[in-house]
Amino acid sequence: MGLRRYLDAFQDPYFLSALGLTALYVVLTVGLTLALGLLLAVLLHQRLPFQAFHYFAVSLPMLIAPVGVGSSGR
Repeated sequence: MGLRRYLDAFQDPYFLSALGLTALYVVLTVGLTLALGLLLAVLLHQRLPFQAFHYFAVSLPMLIAPVGVGSSGR
């Protein structure tokens, strides 16, 4: 009974369409995230005016979450 459900799913055009769209979403999301992260790393590695501010602006979102979780546990 269990294997039959998988065979039925892979023969359903809606399931295959959803599977294709999900794969496309994953590839685009991972690719864009990787490209933007690499671009940001290259930009932050160069000498920039107000470099300390840029480091702070990029690090701030990563610092807010642990502080919020830590303060909510009190």
